[in-house]
Amino acid sequence: MEKNQVELFTKKAQKEANRLIRNKDLERKIEADIKIPLSKIHIKWVKELEKLAPFGMGNPQPTFYSEGTLIDAKIFGKKEEHLRFLIKEDGSFPYEFVSFYTSIQFTELSKSQKIKLVYTLGINRWNNEEKVQGKIINVL
Repeated sequence: MEKNQVELFTKKAQKEANRLIRNKDLERKIEADIKIPLSKIHIKWVKELEKLAPFGMGNPQPTFYSEGTLIDAKIFGKKEEHLRFLIKEDGSFPYEFVSFYTSIQFTELSKSQKIKLVYTLGINRWNNEEKVQGKIINVL
């Protein structure tokens, strides 16, 4: 294609795309393998999930969807790029979730805010302690 035709091509391509693509085609769709109440998550169960590893293209890590209340959120990391959330639902104790490279969203959060999450589960092993920790894929 010659340089003088690029602009004309771009305009025609945009016009055709606008004709073919509707708003419903652009809706965000986030999928999770299972919806689970936070109160059903236990370390023994997460250890069983770990036995499914290694995760990768042919064996994706299971994803979960839960709803809860934000108890606390803190920025962490050397460059303060990450978030650590404490989230609970009625009748459960708070669970820790981390979200990497999302500290800019911290200003959008408030304590007691209802929150919907898609995440993976793992065990945070540090200082001779083990606890369940979710890794957030998306906050809805």
